[in-house]
Amino acid sequence: MSSTQFPTLTLEEFKTAIQDISQFELESKKNQQKHFIFKLIDTNNELWQEINNIKQLQDSSSFENKENLILYQETLWENKHSLLEQIARIESINDELIRRNLISEQDKLQEETKLMEEINKKDIENETQQKDGTEGKEEEEKANGEGEDEGEGEGKGEGEGVYL
Repeated sequence: MSSTQFPTLTLEEFKTAIQDISQFELESKKNQQKHFIFKLIDTNNELWQEINNIKQLQDSSSFENKENLILYQETLWENKHSLLEQIARIESINDELIRRNLISEQDKLQEETKLMEEINKKDIENETQQKDGTEGKEEEEKANGEGEDEGEGEGKGEGEGVYL
């Protein structure tokens, strides 16, 4: 998503902003965050499948395929950070609902546990890693730019806002 579509707020700004909105708006924002999370997971699943398809090609070491792998892995990395930001927003909304005595700590824990279970169930990368016993370390290192001279992966996402 481009920053022109939504105003960006840091998590702290988001927490402050939600203090002044209605319960209905909080629930609506929470549902939007969940929808965005699952859209990101769908995108990541497609990227993960493309990465696996490229790795299975006979000419997987061609320049174009290497470039595509790097692009897909960087996008996965960025999307994972965005997912974490969206999850943090849902947690913040739940904290605000607790502050208003609209839900209990136990309700928050149950809802967030259920969300994480749904995320893990839908995430094919997680499923693939469990099947083959890998941790996805090689892909993460490439996406993070580790082991490369450029170090492009370091610092990505720092200072970037998140969407309200």
